[in-house]
Amino acid sequence: MTWGGWISMTLSIGLVTALFLWCCRQLVRNSVNAPNNASDDADDSTSSDADSE
Repeated sequence: MTWGGWISMTLSIGLVTALFLWCCRQLVRNSVNAPNNASDDADDSTSSDADSE
């Protein structure tokens, strides 16, 4: 393979790896800081049912 091919392949693999790691970091960071929405959803559904009656 030529030098241009090696440079292109290295940049491509490096950028894809960096994007993957950034996405993983965002998922971990947001899942740690996110509030527990399961109880909020249950409260909202019961209150909306009570409002409709």
